[in-house]
Amino acid sequence: MSSSLALSKHLRELSDERLQVVLAERIVSATGIRDFFDLADALLAPIAIDAAVARMPRPLLASLTSAHPSAEAKAFAVEQLLALETPQGIEIFPEVLARVTHQGVDIDFAAIPLVEAILASSPERSLRERVALERGLGTSIALEELARAVSEDPLRELARGGLSAADATRLAERMPSGDMVPKELLSLAARASLVERRGGWWLAADTISAWIAEEAAGRWLALTHAWVDSLSPAERWVLAERSDWGTSLTGFVEWAYPISSTWLEASIAESIRLAELLGLSADGHRTALGALVLAGEWEQAESLALEAVPPYADLVYVQHDLTIVAPGPLRPSAESALRQLCIVESRGVASTYRLTAAGITAALEAGGTATSILTLLTELSAVELPQPVTYLIGDVADRFGSIRVRAHEAESIINCDDPMVLRTLAADQSLTALTLLRDAEGVLHSRRDPASVVGALVDARYPAVLINASGAIVSVPKRTRSIDMRAEHTNPHIAVIDRLRGAREETGNDAAQWIARQLDLAVRDRSIIIVTVGLPDGSSRDFTIEPRGLSNGRLRALDRATEVERTLPVGSITALRQAE
Repeated sequence: MSSSLALSKHLRELSDERLQVVLAERIVSATGIRDFFDLADALLAPIAIDAAVARMPRPLLASLTSAHPSAEAKAFAVEQLLALETPQGIEIFPEVLARVTHQGVDIDFAAIPLVEAILASSPERSLRERVALERGLGTSIALEELARAVSEDPLRELARGGLSAADATRLAERMPSGDMVPKELLSLAARASLVERRGGWWLAADTISAWIAEEAAGRWLALTHAWVDSLSPAERWVLAERSDWGTSLTGFVEWAYPISSTWLEASIAESIRLAELLGLSADGHRTALGALVLAGEWEQAESLALEAVPPYADLVYVQHDLTIVAPGPLRPSAESALRQLCIVESRGVASTYRLTAAGITAALEAGGTATSILTLLTELSAVELPQPVTYLIGDVADRFGSIRVRAHEAESIINCDDPMVLRTLAADQSLTALTLLRDAEGVLHSRRDPASVVGALVDARYPAVLINASGAIVSVPKRTRSIDMRAEHTNPHIAVIDRLRGAREETGNDAAQWIARQLDLAVRDRSIIIVTVGLPDGSSRDFTIEPRGLSNGRLRALDRATEVERTLPVGSITALRQAE
């Protein structure tokens, strides 16, 4: 059976996702690919074979060029569509063997890679690896802040790449340290399926809440699992083979993939950078933890991570200036409670929060009371609550709801039982953006929406709340920017696959369609072919011909043996091959 015929049958059985990978990795141009026969011919072309063979590691490539390829080399060839499994075993396409032999002529398979410098175990190395792991846990903290930021408000990605200046500043302010690069954290979050990029925006995934609720070591392990799972087989093999992930790794990659390594260099460089963020490498060398992760020894990796995680801080220090200092990581429940009451001033293994009137108001809107807030802080605090803290909570609770904002038609109405308070609001220069106007009854009106009015009043330290039509206090809806999704570029491979699937609907036997196609090409190229024709008595006969025309199911051709023109029924042609 012809290589292209056998391969075309196999291609039809592949999923659309697998076909997309094949087209992306091996086909330079899909122009002219109308059916699976065309795709099979394109994959058997020298340039497409080279693209697949370039991804074959040196040991497998050396085996494939030998007289008896190993089972591993044959399995790789099947994966790369360079061979097919048949009842007789794995058969490598002759076009592939010819090309591999040609490519292997200039390769010295006896060459060995440069010896890498192996770092001996020492107290200094152990310290560096521990510092690297602590950095990895710090990355998890930074990524938590990024995840919260994306959940609160999506990030806009510029058309040329990168984030808008406003979003970059917003993220930078939330990073625990200045060397955390939001773009790299986004890449890591995307690998962990915490965020997704769609229509020019970075959006939060449904998994963010569950990931944030994990303990510190669990969050780090989830990120590390995602990093390993995102590695291609080539990346995982290279990183597992070498412990030096620095300058010598480039030479090893070039040795490992002697035909071409450019397809791997960019992706492996990014994976190594993300590994550094996770603490899997230190000073350009893979750590012992990195080796465990690549080997799949997750229980040992988790034990090492747990050893590096500082114990949870059961108590915090509430101070007179309204700051709350957590000397270590807090349990997720305590962290969530403090975030409702406070703004985060600094985030790290030790974190600082600041109690605000807006946070207290939000807790009261959610059904809390001054007593419940004081009880929570008392239970968390290692010291007696300072008077400024108790005074602020009591004052906000006492005044809570005294200024009420509600919607009325296309504007907002602000009311208060104390007329003096309304006069104060109308005269406050910090609220001029609300354009507050007083009516005959002394009630204030604003053309801004109620949520904006409440937000402005609370920011100015006024005890404003939002009420509904029946007068009940409701939570102020969180404001998010409007998202204008830009059109995504359509994957060009999808159109090719749709065309291939459409061609599959044509009726007829695969072999008959392939023979008809080859005859059409032979007529067009005026090439000399050998056809096998089935005769009425059940026997068959080969003819070496030069096709001249094809119509109405009959082939007109010059018989090169007798120089006589023949007309052969296409349906009787059972096989076809090129004349040598």
